[in-house]
Amino acid sequence: MSKHANQAILLLVLANLLASFSDVSLKVLNGEVPTFQYVFIRQVLSVLLLFPVWIRLPRQTRMDGCGSIAFLRAQFILGGSACAMVAITHLTLATANAMFYVGPILMIPLAMTLLKERPTKDKVIATLIGFSGVVVVLRPEHFHWAAIAGLGSALAMGVSNILVKRLPAEQHIVSTLFWTGVMTLPVALILAVQQWQPLNSSSSDG
Repeated sequence: MSKHANQAILLLVLANLLASFSDVSLKVLNGEVPTFQYVFIRQVLSVLLLFPVWIRLPRQTRMDGCGSIAFLRAQFILGGSACAMVAITHLTLATANAMFYVGPILMIPLAMTLLKERPTKDKVIATLIGFSGVVVVLRPEHFHWAAIAGLGSALAMGVSNILVKRLPAEQHIVSTLFWTGVMTLPVALILAVQQWQPLNSSSSDG
């Protein structure tokens, strides 16, 4: 296995670990912070963290990533984040994460539809097995309405991942992440101000 493949696997494991901490923090909030207020604050913090790195890029490189595809992808990420918060708040973490794993599974039919890709027979079989596993975990006889939000999150994240293929291959990853965050802010703010609540330490005390 190549060095780049090993690095990619390591980064993927790290990303999933950080996502797990994020899920736990959402569960602790227990829905006490309005959905889009939380999403807006999180996106603002992401942009602020990326800004010092982004501003050091060459001028032309900094402007990469602010096109129409990036804007569309940002809105899917915004919607997916909101749905994920609803799912985590109202479902057990195990059930919510089972729903999120539908995202990678959906990428096969999405790639066929949007990118005109033709997956191999092995990939189709693996996708069906994965979907069957999700159904077993969800136990449809105990279906909860919030599972629809989880499915919405999985679908939104699947589409946003597919749209990455539409971005220029030479586009800098930091520029992509920065502009994606910036482009989520206007809609997130408009939705957040309608239910904005003052934040205090008691919001995390349960």
